[in-house]
Amino acid sequence: VERVRVSDGTRQLLVGGPKHPFSVAGMSETGYGIVEVNESVVFLATTHDAPTGVHRIRRDGEELSQITVDSKFASASFVKPQQVKFKSSDGFFTLHAQLFLPKLNVSREL
Repeated sequence: VERVRVSDGTRQLLVGGPKHPFSVAGMSETGYGIVEVNESVVFLATTHDAPTGVHRIRRDGEELSQITVDSKFASASFVKPQQVKFKSSDGFFTLHAQLFLPKLNVSREL
């Protein structure tokens, strides 16, 4: 999520990159996935180890906070997806996908 100054086109990264490494999600057809509220930007975000939640960040890019927490999801059961690339059947495109493998809970008797 970036703020773009219309007068000169400069961009300020608010969410993303190494400081806030999660994906912004939930963009609807009406565009209400991201809203400005007073001096903050409110948006839906998710990571590989946390469900989608509502987050708030000040316009200056500081003070990120999560507004909602969904206790129904056990984040310990989430897995980080592996990136998969493969050619389309006609060979013209490289397709990108995510592969979610189950966590292995293997116990061995010695």
